[in-house]
Amino acid sequence: MFSESAQKLIDERFGGDAKAFVQAHIHSRRGALNWNDIITSEKVFPEYASTVEDIIERLLGYSPPTYLTLPYESFLRAVVYGYHNGSISQDEMLEQSEEYIKLIRNKDMEDYSYLYHSREEYQQYFEYLPEYKEVVKHRFTRFLGYEPKLEHSVIAEILTRECFVQDRFILQEGILSQADIRAITIIKYREVLIELGKEEADKSPLIALELRYRVLNTEN
Repeated sequence: MFSESAQKLIDERFGGDAKAFVQAHIHSRRGALNWNDIITSEKVFPEYASTVEDIIERLLGYSPPTYLTLPYESFLRAVVYGYHNGSISQDEMLEQSEEYIKLIRNKDMEDYSYLYHSREEYQQYFEYLPEYKEVVKHRFTRFLGYEPKLEHSVIAEILTRECFVQDRFILQEGILSQADIRAITIIKYREVLIELGKEEADKSPLIALELRYRVLNTEN
């Protein structure tokens, strides 16, 4: 059914789940996988694939789904290649990588880039898993150093409550997880979005390194 190269991608990226591969491919409206991205990612510096994954996780703080990262992976690999062949410095590599990873962040934030929450979202905030409401609020306040405004944190809090009841996430007291960083990314993005607009939100800095540093020094 699939070509050899496509089947290899399904096995490596989707754990052999062809249905997940097809679903990711057909969601073109959200910038999901397309054949050009797939073909390019297989051909452009494949030896740097794992390095790019590590850079994305380090600078963004979490690992987004493939349909968000794939359109930018070949560019990021080229940046890493430039560093390894001496064309650019390490600082330049990280600076250029950050600009591409911001584009990944911005795509991930598209579902949250509206100014006002609906009445239904506020209702969900107050009624959904209320036993975790104060736990999550305290968690964000501890990591951020301040209590976020509700208009910035509604969705982030709901998503984090879900993490507490899903086996795939283990949120330990005082331990900053990828799920926390993504939720706080939503909060920080919405802070700029509401105050200054989407253009400024899209240019806003990535928060993972600063957040990890702050939490580490708070604990010490």
